[in-house]
Amino acid sequence: MFKTSLTSLVLVILLCISCKSKLNPDPNIEGAWIQVYYQFLEDGDDKTAFKDPSGSKFFFNFKDNTVHVKKIAINAQGRAMDTIVNFTLKNGKLTYGDDASSTVEVKVTKDNLVMTSNYNQPIHTVFRRLPTNSKKVHWNPKGKEYVTFQEQEKIYHDYVNDTVMYSHSKGVGLLMKPYWEIQHINNYTFLVFESDLYSDEEPGIHYALVDSLAGNKVYVTDYMAGNKPYTFEEQEIAHEKPISLFGTWKLVKKESIPRVDTLSSVSLPLNSLRISQDSILIDQRLFKYSTQWKYYENEKTIVLPKKEKVLSIVKLSKDSLVLDMDLSNDEFTNRKFTFVRE
Repeated sequence: MFKTSLTSLVLVILLCISCKSKLNPDPNIEGAWIQVYYQFLEDGDDKTAFKDPSGSKFFFNFKDNTVHVKKIAINAQGRAMDTIVNFTLKNGKLTYGDDASSTVEVKVTKDNLVMTSNYNQPIHTVFRRLPTNSKKVHWNPKGKEYVTFQEQEKIYHDYVNDTVMYSHSKGVGLLMKPYWEIQHINNYTFLVFESDLYSDEEPGIHYALVDSLAGNKVYVTDYMAGNKPYTFEEQEIAHEKPISLFGTWKLVKKESIPRVDTLSSVSLPLNSLRISQDSILIDQRLFKYSTQWKYYENEKTIVLPKKEKVLSIVKLSKDSLVLDMDLSNDEFTNRKFTFVRE
């Protein structure tokens, strides 16, 4: 696999031992860079290049004739890759130490660094320049909840403990549960979390540079989304479950949705929900199962962590309940379900 070979090339750095080079590198390469994606070229044509953000990410910091290289990972993934080595840059070619096999072509602009390697076809590894005036930010979101607005979409984040975050957006019935970490590299602070963009060799990594804190707001920059800034706004924690939800609710109506491929859907018919303080019993006629749930008062939302589902309350009265949800395993389109109390 192309990225496997490319990662192997980066790992060669660990074996490089060289004397201090007397060549002066391009001053434009000085500073910190963060990897954003791989780019695979067809027939060497940039216009037909495929941008692949999956897989691991690397942080480079060039200073004089040395470079600090660190692999950004979650938990114990690739933590051995954190080293400083000598390098030379001459005629657009970057060499780590004196090992010619670790040479790559580089192109440096004001904000971009592109390393080009050839494994059956040209591969660009694209980096973005990080700000020079960044300062370490002491932020620990553990046990806190935030909202962000990204691409006009409101996203909820619940950092339930020091390793797992619950994330979901309004109108989408899927709950994401990525692992997360706050990582400090030199004077930079990153929020790092797993993404669903997996490579063949390891889980995908997404990150955002934490720029600053101000009151209940955290300002970050997402370099993987084109250097887009966004804000985490801390929310008041409120999880008290309404007593009016408790009881058995029988389904009387469900909103129909157009099916693009009827063969792809094998969801079982829903009969009723029995909601108690600790669990929800879901009756799908052919079988029943019970699952724990968490309630978010601010959003009027029920979360089923084990099923990775989100149920939004549209209407709740003494005798009727309307939920916007999707409990199937193969559909991700919410629709309204109307229940009456038994």
